[in-house]
Amino acid sequence: KPTKVHLLSLLSDVDDFLSHDFVKNNIELVIEVPGNFEVLGIYNSLFQVVLNLLVNAIHAIQEAKQNKRVCFQT
Repeated sequence: KPTKVHLLSLLSDVDDFLSHDFVKNNIELVIEVPGNFEVLGIYNSLFQVVLNLLVNAIHAIQEAKQNKRVCFQT
């Protein structure tokens, strides 16, 4: 059942999960989301969506020579 999910907490959890990949590929993850920003959804499903987006982003920019940055903004 959908519940309120704090987006910043979700993004931080995904960042923790992928931190090794970001460090290994010298990619900076920038999260600019207010701490009180909430979305309605199922936490595990939202986690998987964000995880997939970030894994795709890592694969897409890992060979870049500069500006290796992924940004989440609201």
